[in-house]
Formats: sequence, C-alpha cells, structure tokens
Amino acid sequence: MNEINISVTAGLEDDEGSIFADEKIVVTKINKEFKQQDKLKGVERQFTIFNNIYCSQMVNKKHGKKQNFYVNLTYLNVKPQHVFSIAWNCLITTAVFFIVSILFVYLEWFSSADGWFKSLQIDGAIVSVSVSLTVSLCVIFLLMTILRTHDSFFLLSRHGGIPILEFQNNKPEKKSFDLFFDKLKAHIVKAQQISKLEPTRQLTLELKELRRLKDEKMIAEDLYEKAKNTIFSNSAF
Repeated sequence: MNEINISVTAGLEDDEGSIFADEKIVVTKINKEFKQQDKLKGVERQFTIFNNIYCSQMVNKKHGKKQNFYVNLTYLNVKPQHVFSIAWNCLITTAVFFIVSILFVYLEWFSSADGWFKSLQIDGAIVSVSVSLTVSLCVIFLLMTILRTHDSFFLLSRHGGIPILEFQNNKPEKKSFDLFFDKLKAHIVKAQQISKLEPTRQLTLELKELRRLKDEKMIAEDLYEKAKNTIFSNSAF
C-alpha cells in the first residue's frame, strides 16, 4: 500500500488565518488507470482512480514542469466541459502560403513554355527558391496550427466551476477514452451519494480542497479566487 501526503484545511478562516494539517491517505484500492499521450505536442497524462473517491492526474510535458496531484471526486461536477479551439490565425496563414506556393509551382512549370510565360523571362532559380520557401513556411504554420488547436474535456469543481482535470478528447482512441470517462463519472456520482453532506458543508469542504490545490500550485491564484467568490455567493454558504 502507498501513502500519499495531502494537505487539507483544518479550519476555514481568511487567507492568512487558515489552519492546515497534513493527512496521510493510504491507497488501498486502485480502481482504474488510464494513460494519454500526444507525441506531437510532447504531453503525457496519466490518471488513476483509487479508493473509490479519489483521482490522481500526472501531467508530464516535454518542455515543462511535471505535475502530479490528487482530487476528491466528491467536489467535481459530473458534467464535463468540452473545449474545442482552432488556431485560426495559423490556419489562415497556412492556407495563404499554400496558395502562394501553388502559384510559384505553376510559374516554374510554365516559365520555359512558349508564349507570354517565356516573354516574362522569369529566373527559374528564383522561382525554385521561392517554392521551397513558401512550402517550408506552409509546413511550419501547419504544425503551429496543430500544436495550438485544442480538443479537450475538463471536469470542473462542483460549485466553484473552475477546471480541475483535463482530458484529451478520444485519446488514445475513442473506445478506451469513453470507457474510462464513463467509469470516472460513475465514481463521481457514487462519491457524492455516499458523502451525505449538507449544502453548507459541501461548499466549505470544496473550498478547502481548492485551497489545497492552489497551495500545491495545481490551479492558478486567479482561478482559485474566481471559485472562492462563486462559492461565497452561493445562497447555501
């Protein structure tokens, strides 16, 4: 069995007066493990559902800092948020360079032909260099489009509404992704059912969980403040 150190808030006061304690969670059961890898973007994600009510996420970026954290599923919204964004600027630039490269290829092929093409006296070497350059730029911007395009699912905090867990859509393939995601959502529902917390207590404990993740630098300060304000404005708080 493994022991995981998790800092939890022992009392809920203001930011400077909060009291923290370290608890050890003993991993007694691994429910499900799941791995996603995007070799092109150099990102690897590994998820582990354990003890029925926890999920860990390990994010390893080729050119970034490794992240590893745990969250209690009780404090997650079972309905995921789908975010699909295309890097339109890069895509449009790719299209422009593609069209220009086609024009240069057209000139190169017909510059030696009889007629008005020949009368232009276009230097074939210049045209060849131009073709190579525009094709290279087209490939570069196409790669940038792929790298900056995101198709992800996020699980948000239950009441705070900020993203906690991120999943790449349909990776490594749709069937295994759907199986894991359905199992994870089932664990979220079950964790919330067995918690049997009063609304005020739910909000308080969720805020403590978010505070822990913020202190571990797993969520940004501004997102934590946004969630805190949302929770404070809840009528049940």
